[in-house]
Amino acid sequence: MSDSLMASIRFWGGFDGGTFLGPVWRPAAGKRGVFLHERLVAVGCRGVSVRRLGGCRAGEIRITRFLRNPAVSLEEMVETAAARTSRRVAGRHVLAIQDTTTVRAEAKGRCIALHPVIALDAVEGALLGLVDARFFLRHGSTAAARKTK
Repeated sequence: MSDSLMASIRFWGGFDGGTFLGPVWRPAAGKRGVFLHERLVAVGCRGVSVRRLGGCRAGEIRITRFLRNPAVSLEEMVETAAARTSRRVAGRHVLAIQDTTTVRAEAKGRCIALHPVIALDAVEGALLGLVDARFFLRHGSTAAARKTK
Protein backbone atom coordinates (compact mmCIF):
# COMPACT_ATOMS: atom_id res chain seq x y z
CA MET A 1 0.00 0.00 0.00
CA SER A 2 1.09 3.55 -0.62
CA ASP A 3 2.33 5.77 2.20
CA SER A 4 -0.62 8.15 1.82
CA LEU A 5 -3.09 5.26 2.06
CA MET A 6 -1.36 3.93 5.19
CA ALA A 7 -1.42 7.44 6.71
CA SER A 8 -5.17 7.61 6.03
CA ILE A 9 -5.68 4.23 7.67
CA ARG A 10 -3.76 5.37 10.77
CA PHE A 11 -5.67 8.68 10.85
CA TRP A 12 -9.07 6.98 10.72
CA GLY A 13 -8.16 4.45 13.39
CA GLY A 14 -6.79 1.55 11.39
CA PHE A 15 -8.65 -1.44 10.07
CA ASP A 16 -10.12 -2.56 13.36
CA GLY A 17 -10.10 0.46 15.71
CA GLY A 18 -12.25 2.84 13.69
CA THR A 19 -13.95 3.44 10.42
CA PHE A 20 -11.95 2.61 7.30
CA LEU A 21 -13.10 4.68 4.37
CA GLY A 22 -10.62 3.28 1.87
CA PRO A 23 -9.64 4.71 -1.47
CA VAL A 24 -12.18 5.94 -3.97
CA TRP A 25 -11.80 4.22 -7.33
CA ARG A 26 -13.00 5.94 -10.45
CA PRO A 27 -13.44 4.37 -13.88
CA ALA A 28 -10.22 4.19 -15.87
CA ALA A 29 -9.65 6.74 -18.61
CA GLY A 30 -10.08 3.94 -21.14
CA LYS A 31 -13.66 3.33 -19.99
CA ARG A 32 -14.42 7.03 -20.38
CA GLY A 33 -12.86 6.90 -23.85
CA VAL A 34 -15.13 4.02 -24.80
CA PHE A 35 -18.11 6.04 -23.52
CA LEU A 36 -17.01 9.03 -25.63
CA HIS A 37 -16.67 6.82 -28.72
CA GLU A 38 -20.11 5.27 -28.17
CA ARG A 39 -21.68 8.71 -27.81
CA LEU A 40 -19.93 10.00 -30.96
CA VAL A 41 -21.38 7.07 -32.91
CA ALA A 42 -24.84 7.55 -31.37
CA VAL A 43 -25.01 11.32 -31.93
CA GLY A 44 -23.53 11.12 -35.42
CA CYS A 45 -23.19 14.29 -37.43
CA ARG A 46 -25.87 16.28 -35.61
CA GLY A 47 -23.25 18.55 -34.10
CA VAL A 48 -20.58 17.66 -31.64
CA SER A 49 -20.39 19.40 -28.29
CA VAL A 50 -19.59 18.04 -24.85
CA ARG A 51 -23.12 18.83 -23.68
CA ARG A 52 -24.78 17.00 -26.59
CA LEU A 53 -22.35 14.08 -26.44
CA GLY A 54 -22.84 13.62 -22.70
CA GLY A 55 -26.59 13.19 -23.06
CA CYS A 56 -27.07 14.21 -19.43
CA ARG A 57 -25.11 16.13 -16.81
CA ALA A 58 -23.33 13.00 -15.55
CA GLY A 59 -22.26 12.08 -19.09
CA GLU A 60 -21.08 15.63 -19.72
CA ILE A 61 -18.91 15.54 -16.59
CA ARG A 62 -17.60 12.09 -17.54
CA ILE A 63 -16.48 13.28 -20.99
CA THR A 64 -15.00 16.50 -19.60
CA ARG A 65 -12.94 14.56 -17.05
CA PHE A 66 -11.71 12.25 -19.80
CA LEU A 67 -10.66 15.09 -22.10
CA ARG A 68 -8.93 16.99 -19.27
CA ASN A 69 -7.12 13.92 -17.94
CA PRO A 70 -3.35 14.53 -18.28
CA ALA A 71 -2.86 10.84 -19.12
CA VAL A 72 -5.02 11.28 -22.25
CA SER A 73 -3.49 12.93 -25.30
CA LEU A 74 -4.79 13.80 -28.72
CA GLU A 75 -2.01 11.76 -30.30
CA GLU A 76 -2.99 8.67 -28.32
CA MET A 77 -6.67 9.03 -29.28
CA VAL A 78 -5.74 9.32 -32.97
CA GLU A 79 -3.32 6.36 -32.73
CA THR A 80 -5.99 4.20 -31.07
CA ALA A 81 -8.57 5.08 -33.72
CA ALA A 82 -6.04 4.47 -36.52
CA ALA A 83 -5.11 1.07 -35.07
CA ARG A 84 -8.77 0.03 -35.01
CA THR A 85 -9.20 1.27 -38.57
CA SER A 86 -6.15 -0.67 -39.78
CA ARG A 87 -7.74 -3.90 -38.52
CA ARG A 88 -11.01 -3.07 -40.34
CA VAL A 89 -9.37 -2.29 -43.69
CA ALA A 90 -7.36 -5.50 -43.97
CA GLY A 91 -8.05 -7.14 -47.34
CA ARG A 92 -10.38 -4.41 -48.62
CA HIS A 93 -10.15 -1.91 -51.45
CA VAL A 94 -10.03 1.34 -49.51
CA LEU A 95 -10.25 5.03 -50.35
CA ALA A 96 -8.40 7.46 -48.09
CA ILE A 97 -10.23 10.78 -48.09
CA GLN A 98 -8.83 13.91 -46.50
CA ASP A 99 -10.30 17.32 -45.90
CA THR A 100 -9.75 20.35 -43.73
CA THR A 101 -12.52 21.80 -41.62
CA THR A 102 -12.58 24.78 -39.28
CA VAL A 103 -13.31 23.78 -35.71
CA ARG A 104 -13.27 27.26 -34.24
CA ALA A 105 -12.87 30.61 -35.98
CA GLU A 106 -12.36 34.10 -34.61
CA ALA A 107 -13.13 37.44 -36.23
CA LYS A 108 -9.49 38.32 -36.87
CA GLY A 109 -8.93 35.35 -39.16
CA ARG A 110 -7.38 33.07 -36.56
CA CYS A 111 -8.82 29.59 -36.41
CA ILE A 112 -8.29 26.04 -35.29
CA ALA A 113 -8.50 23.69 -38.26
CA LEU A 114 -8.81 19.90 -38.23
CA HIS A 115 -7.33 17.89 -41.09
CA PRO A 116 -8.61 14.29 -40.81
CA VAL A 117 -7.98 11.37 -43.14
CA ILE A 118 -10.76 8.78 -43.14
CA ALA A 119 -10.96 5.35 -44.75
CA LEU A 120 -13.95 4.34 -46.89
CA ASP A 121 -14.70 0.95 -48.37
CA ALA A 122 -14.41 1.52 -52.14
CA VAL A 123 -17.04 -1.11 -52.97
CA GLU A 124 -19.74 -0.45 -50.36
CA GLY A 125 -18.95 3.19 -49.54
CA ALA A 126 -19.01 2.41 -45.82
CA LEU A 127 -16.97 4.52 -43.43
CA LEU A 128 -14.28 2.31 -41.91
CA GLY A 129 -12.69 4.80 -39.55
CA LEU A 130 -10.06 7.42 -38.93
CA VAL A 131 -6.60 6.97 -40.48
CA ASP A 132 -4.95 10.15 -39.20
CA ALA A 133 -5.86 13.60 -37.89
CA ARG A 134 -3.93 16.81 -37.32
CA PHE A 135 -4.93 20.10 -35.78
CA PHE A 136 -3.54 23.32 -37.20
CA LEU A 137 -3.59 26.81 -35.76
CA ARG A 138 -4.05 29.33 -38.52
CA HIS A 139 -3.19 32.93 -37.83
CA GLY A 140 -5.08 35.58 -39.73
CA SER A 141 -3.20 37.82 -42.08
CA THR A 142 -3.74 41.51 -42.40
CA ALA A 143 -5.88 42.52 -45.33
CA ALA A 144 -4.07 44.26 -48.14
CA ALA A 145 -4.86 47.94 -48.47
CA ARG A 146 -7.29 48.71 -51.28
CA LYS A 147 -6.30 51.09 -54.00
CA THR A 148 -8.17 54.33 -54.00
CA LYS A 149 -8.92 56.24 -57.18
